[in-house]
Amino acid sequence: LSPLLLHSFLLDRLSPMGDKEETAKEKEERIQGYVTFKAGRRFGEWTIDKKLDEGGFGKVYLVRRKDGQTAALKAEPNEVEGGSAIKLEKNVLRDLNDKGEVPHIPVLYHAAKHRQFCYMVMTLLGDNFKLLRNQQPQKNGYSTFNVNTWIRLAIQCLYGLKVVHDHGFIHRDIKPNNFLMGHPSDPERSRIVYLLDFGLSRSFAFKGQNGKWICRLARPTAEFRGTVRYCSPNVHNEVEQGRRDDIWSMFFVLIEMHCGLPWQTVTSKEKIEWIKCQMKDEHLTQNFPRELRGVIPSLRKLDCYNRPDYLSIYQSMLAVMKR
Repeated sequence: LSPLLLHSFLLDRLSPMGDKEETAKEKEERIQGYVTFKAGRRFGEWTIDKKLDEGGFGKVYLVRRKDGQTAALKAEPNEVEGGSAIKLEKNVLRDLNDKGEVPHIPVLYHAAKHRQFCYMVMTLLGDNFKLLRNQQPQKNGYSTFNVNTWIRLAIQCLYGLKVVHDHGFIHRDIKPNNFLMGHPSDPERSRIVYLLDFGLSRSFAFKGQNGKWICRLARPTAEFRGTVRYCSPNVHNEVEQGRRDDIWSMFFVLIEMHCGLPWQTVTSKEKIEWIKCQMKDEHLTQNFPRELRGVIPSLRKLDCYNRPDYLSIYQSMLAVMKR
């Protein structure tokens, strides 16, 4: 064989797909196959029962232990852009649970990495806020929670965020999908709000040798991290995120659950950003309880290093609940 023919022959034999290029659909199906598990497959002491949910390339399964304990198994392929976020998420959960179970944070039971995917087993939770809001009665064509339920959920959200912040992390993707209730099968936890999905979380501070917290220096510019509908204006402006931005996002979630956001029906990312960055706070919160209208203006005064006044926010929420 001539060198040219030999080269062509070797390429054809050594390539796993020959001359045929993998289509986007074929690639997606192959990657999805890595995290498609049949009932009965075991992961350590946990056995797959059924699939609960899927999104993007990840899937969530109900798993059981021999003693009857149930949990959720979350699996993601390694072959996705940026790699699986489970590695970061499990590290954050382990840190948050370093001294045992803490309120509003799922327990991490087990985690591992395989050649083609990562997975972790954690507390089985119930419906998220988005699903719950859609189940509420409509008012003026929009589903909202009644104030008594809403403010009790809000207080739990605030406390959950404070727990995360007190461990040196910011969440960076606060949205209704990431606040979930405890599972209905667990009476002790079914009314507790849990914060989920730490795949975009970032450490904003660490403990020095003397045990005191040291803040990480802010970057000159920060890449967009979060969800357009709920992220703070600082995120659009590529400013380093801090604890204030998690609280800000939480208030966008609360406004949506209470009376709807001004950009509720807008789909254009650019238009959402423009409305959010141009709208005055008094217009944003005009249908919001008066006790809470000062929170977002107070967040504007903070930089990424400053600690939000959790107590003041809690007291404002408490005033709404007592009214």
